[in-house]
Amino acid sequence: MSEKKEKYTILLADDDYLNHLYYKEILSPELFDIIYVLNGRDAIFECRENSDIDLVLMDMRMPYIDGKRAISKIRQFNKDLPILIQSAYTSSDDEKLASSIRFIDYISKPVKEEELLKKVNKLLDKNKN
Repeated sequence: MSEKKEKYTILLADDDYLNHLYYKEILSPELFDIIYVLNGRDAIFECRENSDIDLVLMDMRMPYIDGKRAISKIRQFNKDLPILIQSAYTSSDDEKLASSIRFIDYISKPVKEEELLKKVNKLLDKNKN
């Protein structure tokens, strides 16, 4: 089992800049480094190139490559990276995807601070083992 890190790196894939600002407010800079990307294509690239990423917050609706396709591509080269799906459009397909794939959870927008922190901590805890 690995030791708890002092600071985690989170990749936030979301094409809405206001969401970036909101997450920046919630996720303390003392505990988290946040990498922002605006689409699934860039999320795939970052996950492939940056081994420091501990968690991905993935919006389901983005330009170029949506969240579902991006997750599928990321899973081809990294099966254990925790991913938290975020979507304003709650669908049973998204929730089924989250429950069927290891290290994936789901959060509905608008995201509540307490719920986000609980899910982030849970996924980072799973990743330690």
